[in-house]
Amino acid sequence: ENEHFAGRKVLAGLMKADAIWSSPHTRALQTALIGLRPLHTSPMPTSPTPSPSAGRAATTAATAGTETAAAAADGAPAYEASASGSISRETGNEDAQKGSTLPIRLKPAAREKKNLGGFDTIGVCRGERCLLRAMSELQPHMPADTLEQMRFTCVEATEVERKWWSGMRDSKQQLHQRMAALLEEIRASPHSSIVLVGHSHFFREFFRAYLNDKWREASPHVATDLCKHRIPNCSVACCQIDFSVGPQVITDVSLYSPDVYVKLTAGASNPTLCVKGEPVSPTANAALRLYARQPFAPITVAGQEVL
Repeated sequence: ENEHFAGRKVLAGLMKADAIWSSPHTRALQTALIGLRPLHTSPMPTSPTPSPSAGRAATTAATAGTETAAAAADGAPAYEASASGSISRETGNEDAQKGSTLPIRLKPAAREKKNLGGFDTIGVCRGERCLLRAMSELQPHMPADTLEQMRFTCVEATEVERKWWSGMRDSKQQLHQRMAALLEEIRASPHSSIVLVGHSHFFREFFRAYLNDKWREASPHVATDLCKHRIPNCSVACCQIDFSVGPQVITDVSLYSPDVYVKLTAGASNPTLCVKGEPVSPTANAALRLYARQPFAPITVAGQEVL
């Protein structure tokens, strides 16, 4: 029960974000498009004219106490170009409740760590084509009305107009320079809460570099999970960042990993439903396709309702 409450608290915090940053890799952008739909997508507008207040930055400076929610995206998304209109949800940031939506900003510094032979860390498109590719690969798996709503999502791709990936393995120095650049962007941003959608290997190195020693001592088991193991697909790590404490700026982390998520694989005709990280039967996958069309229909696996 406490774990369930903690998970709900992390996800509620996610919905209060005032900025969405994403790695430009297709699977990360797909995760942002699907998992963060309440933040960036509203009901289809009668006119495609963007709202003047859409994506307004919070007035609180991102210095001590900045909150960053890091969502791991490897394996592609969980469940499920500017928008205007109203969003109705129980919790969320003030702008969203007033009807504005957040743009998704593509951040090349958040791309996955390039390991030896890591072909899935090499980009294939730039600029607005990143969104077009992500949407085209989602098309076989998503209901038409959902895709139509997502078509109005604002994706800011100015930072990825040029080649943003490397064909060479990241050296330790190169990776740390990139992490430091991303952290400086967070420090200099006007946002108080940022959702950063990225990748497990990158986040593991990020936590190794910036987790505060006092928090490691207070939460050794979670610290070990973050620094030694891959964050599971579709997980959310809610981080408190305090730039006044020195180089190890991450002073607190709440980690939420769903027991049930959907995995899309390039070239596969159907998505796969995973329970506790393991793929389930084709019968459950059929239920998944029903769920995609009827969002409130439960999914049952081995007689147990899991969604």
